[in-house]
Amino acid sequence: MYIQASQLIGHALVALESRQVIGRVERPIFDPTKGQLVALTIRSRGWFGKKQLLAASDILGVEPGFVLTRKLDDLVEPKELIRVQDIIKAKMPILGQQAVTESGQSLGQITDVLLDTDAWLIIKYYLHQLLSERILLAEDVQAITKKAVVFFDRVNGPLPADAETAVA
Repeated sequence: MYIQASQLIGHALVALESRQVIGRVERPIFDPTKGQLVALTIRSRGWFGKKQLLAASDILGVEPGFVLTRKLDDLVEPKELIRVQDIIKAKMPILGQQAVTESGQSLGQITDVLLDTDAWLIIKYYLHQLLSERILLAEDVQAITKKAVVFFDRVNGPLPADAETAVA
């Protein structure tokens, strides 16, 4: 199954064990070296709900309006997931970052990503620039840095010969 990361934001987190809403998804956290969702930031219920993390490996499924996990104990403090804590400190959120080609040409801003829910890998990047929108494949990413998601120059290259004839 595929889902856009933006569709997860605001979803209720439901624990199957208790069949109760235990929080809401605030934002996804991606590993920029793998192009993969590693966790979701969850705001627990209550007036002073604290921020906790749900590891991507603890996501059982996604349904319209909610994300499923086994139990309340699947939520952990950020300090318990050291690898995720390091990713957060690195400040490379992917969503909202600038997109550029390897030669430095601006492609716009990353507004969303399409995720494969089997491995939580990013499959596509959704970009917005002024009056245009564009979708690029994850295989076209050269690197993810603190400043930008860098795509190979080929994303601005000419269409393949067979694509040109299909348009004509």
